Amino acid sequence: MVSRASRNESRRAGASLLECVAALALLGAGLGAVAATGTSALRTLNDAEAVLAAAQTGARVLDSLALHASPVAGTATHGRLRLTWTVSQAPHGSRFDLVIRDSAGREWFEAGGRAGRWPTRISVQP
Repeated sequence: MVSRASRNESRRAGASLLECVAALALLGAGLGAVAATGTSALRTLNDAEAVLAAAQTGARVLDSLALHASPVAGTATHGRLRLTWTVSQAPHGSRFDLVIRDSAGREWFEAGGRAGRWPTRISVQP
């Protein structure tokens, strides 16, 4: 005959259904947090790549605008970036402004200066 004490020990050897459900819920919440962190990191990486591309593209355009004695306004597209620069006459030479936006209209880069000189104002938005 099986004693009462050994029967109670055999019942307590495993986990109850409630404990299993609680463990699975915690595991699911942890996996959800890992997925959210990965998504956030990917978004941050994509934004960083876009800022880098905007800064590099902007630097090339600014170099060409600064080197010309009389630059002209224009637009260009580089991947998902749209560059727009304007030129206006100022008392001491031409003044230029450059704005770079992505396809969604978000501004990534903005700069301005005078022809024949390196830009006096550069702003990169994250």
